[in-house]
Amino acid sequence: MKHLFGKWLAALLIAALLLTPVAMMEEAPAGEPVVTDPVNTDETPTEPDEPDETPAEPDDTEDDVEELIIAEAFEAASIEAADVELEQSEEDIDGPREADEMDLTVDEPQLGINFGANADGSVNIDSTNFIDANFRTYIAGLCNKNDGDTLTNAEIQGITTITVPVTVSDLTGIKLLTNLQEIGFEPVNTGLNTLDVSGMTTLQKVEAYNCRSISTVNIAGCTNLKHLNLGGDNMGSGITTIDASGLSNLEYLHCSWAPTLTNVIVSGCTSLKTLNIRSSGLSALNVSDCKNLDSLVCWGNNLNDLDVSGCANLVELDCCDNAFSELNLSNNKKLAELWCEGNPNLKTLDISNCDVLNTAVDPNAPKDIDSDGDGKTDFVGYGPYVNEWGDDSWRLTCDKGVTIITKKAEVPAPAPAPAPAPAPVASAPAPATPIITATAKNTKTGITAAPGTIAQLNLGGAAGKSFKSSNKKVATVDKNGNITFKKAGKVKITFKVGKKKRTVTIKVTDPTLPTNVAFQPVNTAVKKGESVTLTPVVNEGANPGGFKWKSSNKKVATVKNGVVKFKKKGKVTITCTSKRGKKKAKIKFNVSK
Repeated sequence: MKHLFGKWLAALLIAALLLTPVAMMEEAPAGEPVVTDPVNTDETPTEPDEPDETPAEPDDTEDDVEELIIAEAFEAASIEAADVELEQSEEDIDGPREADEMDLTVDEPQLGINFGANADGSVNIDSTNFIDANFRTYIAGLCNKNDGDTLTNAEIQGITTITVPVTVSDLTGIKLLTNLQEIGFEPVNTGLNTLDVSGMTTLQKVEAYNCRSISTVNIAGCTNLKHLNLGGDNMGSGITTIDASGLSNLEYLHCSWAPTLTNVIVSGCTSLKTLNIRSSGLSALNVSDCKNLDSLVCWGNNLNDLDVSGCANLVELDCCDNAFSELNLSNNKKLAELWCEGNPNLKTLDISNCDVLNTAVDPNAPKDIDSDGDGKTDFVGYGPYVNEWGDDSWRLTCDKGVTIITKKAEVPAPAPAPAPAPAPVASAPAPATPIITATAKNTKTGITAAPGTIAQLNLGGAAGKSFKSSNKKVATVDKNGNITFKKAGKVKITFKVGKKKRTVTIKVTDPTLPTNVAFQPVNTAVKKGESVTLTPVVNEGANPGGFKWKSSNKKVATVKNGVVKFKKKGKVTITCTSKRGKKKAKIKFNVSK
């Protein structure tokens, strides 16, 4: 406050000094000389002019000058006072501070789809744009080294497909790839917790099979997304919600074995054809907007209600092991496969409007099915047939005792027989899927299983021991006979029942293994200095695990991560090989000057 009082006092003194000549001019008697320069007081004053007979008009100039001087003086004093108050306030809080210690930092803007983009559309490959060092290294490999650590706008537009390395745990910066159409992941990624691709309108496919730690998914605004595969082994991911609402181009959605997943939103998904959410934590599922849905797999949840009346194109419905008491199929004329055992509250099934089922199913001819080989009936099947994979299957399965209604007749199924007391089984593991029956001395069988699938040996009620695998690269087996499959191939599992040795030979087929690789069409007649980005495509549902690239003549053209750069005139062949399955695609270029 002392500083403030001093500043005001100084301002007032300045104003007083400036106004002194004006005051003297006003107070001087008429006809008397006025001394304006105190230095020259000895000089003889000049005689005043004779006053004009006509009285002069009042002159406002002096008043205006006075008001201006006072205003400027007070303005200067106010500014100084404000500065003093600010300094006093800062001293009260933090103590005295030097001017160069002032904190002038500004909060950075939130990351958005164009965060970090330069004025020319290029993107710096740095820790601001790409937080994860491994992701940053991968992105750097996509750019021309002559550009330094920068993706040019042309390079960004050329990046349509990426395969995220297994070491990446943060995808910040992926939205800067504004022409990205497909995202794949090397298996098995256990470090990535968040998959946020919201607002990426060019994105069409996300293949995140066995990204086992994803707990948050944001696909809002991905208006061209057609395929989202979050995998079949999400036991430890912690994922709770998948919100695909409004994605009218989405055709395929898969996320299974996720016990924490309680909410899947597909409202507005009018193009959705395949929805696979099995063995998870759903208690409700609304598919009323999914008019084109032809395959719905939702077994192993806790659904209390399932309304498929709006899915007139539904062909396959697997809703086993839930908790609903009725199933309205009156509008599902195309339904050809229905599996609904394991719903103890379901007592009646009316398939009279399902043309294929009504024709194939004879309600008077149920077949008892022992699915786990323990000698007991688990459910009944109707309408045996060979499916598209060449396996024996059933058009309809349900619990024993469910009444089947067709146009032919309404015949109640036989009442279930009392279940016999279970036979004691030493060291029996918890039930697993799938089951491999090995009750004979030597058994040969086949199984289709993705890496990480766990199967259980059914020994017909006997206790096994000393389990061994002949090829641990294909499958391993624990002390309880649980088999974990690693990759496609053949493996022999040996064990003992009592003192007798048994062997089961298993041929393992991996459904995610690529069967072919092809390139999206590009112009093969190119010129020296040009570049082309090749996009490999594998069969639906396959996981290539990344690709290896090779040029037949590096003097003519080089290739890295699918980007081919043509250096001189000539002919060159570019080869792309999937890391899983070793499937190849080749393309020939004719380079002119």
